Amino acid sequence: MLVSRSSISPVDFDGLRIFDYTAGQSLGSSVAVIEVEPGARHAEAWSRRSDKYYLLNSGEIRFVLDGEAHTMKTGDFCFVKKGQRFS
Repeated sequence: MLVSRSSISPVDFDGLRIFDYTAGQSLGSSVAVIEVEPGARHAEAWSRRSDKYYLLNSGEIRFVLDGEAHTMKTGDFCFVKKGQRFS
């Protein structure tokens, strides 16, 4: 599967701009680019569709996984299993 960024319409979600490369696909995992504005917050969520992979390309972000807060920095990676809670 090849997906061009120009073919993706971003979704705005509480201060996050999400480019979902796997939207509408029936896959076991998903890939998206998420642009986070300073001060943006994401309500607790979970994925019913797939596992999620987060790689921080730049900056620093607070990521909560199953109620435990972590500080992610440039180059850090987080794996979220399907159904696992995160914000």
